[in-house]
Amino acid sequence: MRLGETLRRLDRLQHSLGFKIAASAVVVGLMLFGLGAVALDAIGSREAVEERLAAVEATQEEQADGRESLARAGDDASALAAVQRIAEQQDNPTGRAFAIGAGGFVALVIVWLGLALTYLGIALVAGVVVVPLWLFESTRSFALIGAGVLALSASFTALMQFLRLAFSGPGPVFAIARNVLAEAVRLKLSLLFIVLLVFALAALPGLLDGERQLRFRIQSFLQYGTGGAFWIIALLTLLFSVATVAFEQRDKLIWQTVTKPVSPAKYIFGKWLGVAGLNAVLLAVCASGVFLFVEYLRVQPAAGEIRAFEPASTGVLISEDRLKLETEVLSARVTAEPEPPFRMDDPGFRESLREYIESRRRIEPGFAQTDAEFEEVVRDTFRSATVHAMTLEPPIITPTGAQAVPRYFRFENLEGARRSTRPVTIRFKVNSDENNPTHFYDIEFLFMGSSGPFSTHRKTAAAVTQTMTLPNDIIQANGVLEFYMYNHGRDDDRWWETGMQLSGPLYIDENGGLQLLYSVGDYRANFMRVIFVLWLKLAALAMLGICTATFLSFPVATLVAGVIFLSAEAAGFLAGSLESYRIRDHDGNLIWWKYVAEQIALVISDFFRIYASLRPTSRLVDGRLLSLGDTALGLVVLALFTLVVYAVAVLIFRRRELAIYSGQ
Repeated sequence: MRLGETLRRLDRLQHSLGFKIAASAVVVGLMLFGLGAVALDAIGSREAVEERLAAVEATQEEQADGRESLARAGDDASALAAVQRIAEQQDNPTGRAFAIGAGGFVALVIVWLGLALTYLGIALVAGVVVVPLWLFESTRSFALIGAGVLALSASFTALMQFLRLAFSGPGPVFAIARNVLAEAVRLKLSLLFIVLLVFALAALPGLLDGERQLRFRIQSFLQYGTGGAFWIIALLTLLFSVATVAFEQRDKLIWQTVTKPVSPAKYIFGKWLGVAGLNAVLLAVCASGVFLFVEYLRVQPAAGEIRAFEPASTGVLISEDRLKLETEVLSARVTAEPEPPFRMDDPGFRESLREYIESRRRIEPGFAQTDAEFEEVVRDTFRSATVHAMTLEPPIITPTGAQAVPRYFRFENLEGARRSTRPVTIRFKVNSDENNPTHFYDIEFLFMGSSGPFSTHRKTAAAVTQTMTLPNDIIQANGVLEFYMYNHGRDDDRWWETGMQLSGPLYIDENGGLQLLYSVGDYRANFMRVIFVLWLKLAALAMLGICTATFLSFPVATLVAGVIFLSAEAAGFLAGSLESYRIRDHDGNLIWWKYVAEQIALVISDFFRIYASLRPTSRLVDGRLLSLGDTALGLVVLALFTLVVYAVAVLIFRRRELAIYSGQ
């Protein structure tokens, strides 16, 4: 029997209903077996965790050094509860269950698309190539890349076939959407980005530095895996959404569509549905790959561990790397800011401001006479006073020695963090006049906790973000956290020998320079919300590209849509920059070009304020919560934006004369 005839018979077999039912039963059976094995393994892991925690509780009097690495001071019960919550992650079956479920779903899709034997043959051929490469250390990285490319390509192809099946309904909208999908894999422009995305994501695990601490490796992978994939897909969406409309008009292919007839509303919606569906497939493939590899990295040994979740030192409850990974990276934390030392409408501030203005007017009679000048003086004075209140003064040199100056900070409304057994994180960054990275400063924190006051010191360089993981009993029962910060000066300051003090003031930025973070959920649900918001952004970008292509050529439409998209992405940066942007010189004269730039930046930052506040990728990487409320707000805003742009595109398209019969 010839090979061609054998392949045709196998193809007819994989398309038969009986084969699909039998293969589906095998896939479901394997899924159930895998889930059962995961459940049994989770039970065994939980028993091991309970034995370890019981041993910890029995010997906690001998493990003060381990608790010191967690809290430096504080309540032993709170520290032990934090360790218990983290240790239980090793028997959490969610990641493995998701892998089995996702793999089973893709397998069922392949089976019912009639491609089961085809994919099985491809997998066998790939195994013949990949397995020998895996056996040798020098070629193992190529084996990983090859396996990754194969898995991602197979998933993308299967999901694209599934999407075509979903778009197989009647009507012009689905027909146009199917044509968009066919165009996506046919057009060299889009195919280039798809191949680039697959290879980049497959090669990314091999680029991680195995010598770095585990939390930094996972953060890097989340940053480049989700953020990098989003930007590649966004660039593909921008170019392809413009091209699919602009090229049809340029090449007169649109005549065949609009003369059916197809209304402009259905045409635009069909184009958007196809591009948005392509985005969903690409994002689903990338998100699954990122999620599964993060789950794989999570159960690898962290720094200071002999095995995952098992510290190498007998006197340590949990390694610092594992602690920071579980509480600061793979988490969903809420951020709290300290209460401002005073507000702009406080009587004391207003009285001091009035005295300041009156004293200046004695010297300069025309000082702050107009409303605009007065408001600018108010803002500048308030900012200067706030900066002073957030400044850690250098130690005061007295005959008996150096005396550190306390600075008081207060956080409120932390009842949820106090009720939880999870540790909290203090995040801070100080700046000096020169920000020399070789200068290190001794910062003391004196906490007024519910178990009594205690202090801890941190050595830090200027302009470097530092974090401290502490038990939640530093928060008082009424949900208030109070502490003092002291600047004990530079390590190399030998004022008693040289007679000259080297230490200077340290400045804490009032916007994010000092924060309290506490966990309110797991990163997995946060990850799903982040991916959903990224898809909403891509869907809005797709409609924007289609809209600009209805009346502009390909390069001009790409430029216009790209500028709008980049403006939205940079709106948060613009808003932060405007706080320190000055439109007047030292003499109070208005600089007109700075004023124009400020007004343009204000319009952009205000228009895209909600879009910029979402920050899904940075929240995921930093372990920050993207709440359901923020997700719903993003959904409403981006949906309204998409609908408005859709209405504009339809209105423009109706006024276009795209197909005119010349009579010849």
